Amino acid sequence: MAGEEELVRIGEFEGELDEEWRNVRGRKVLDHAGEEVGTVEDAYVWSRVPAIHLLRVSTGEGEDLLIPVDAVTGVSEEGVRVEQGRQKILQGPRYGDDAAPDAEARRAAFEHYGYVDQISLGES
Repeated sequence: MAGEEELVRIGEFEGELDEEWRNVRGRKVLDHAGEEVGTVEDAYVWSRVPAIHLLRVSTGEGEDLLIPVDAVTGVSEEGVRVEQGRQKILQGPRYGDDAAPDAEARRAAFEHYGYVDQISLGES
């Protein structure tokens, strides 16, 4: 499907990104209260836009989580702040693959956080 081809790992993306996103891997992920919930393992770029679409976050407990960029309220040296609380984040769908998430994984992540996956809007 077109969505998977348009979503690439940040390390494989050759276009321009906003400065705040260039070195996002390895940054702490903080909930709305500033409590650390994990570390950004990877980011996936929607190459057609181009913009970060999803973050893969390690909580240190096995499989990683996917967090849609829509949930991010800020990126700084301190970390990536997410508008939800720790419990909501930790209950998110797991993702254990290094490849760009497929449509099902993307939709699950966006639905968990209450957002619409813009890539999926054009898919049937």
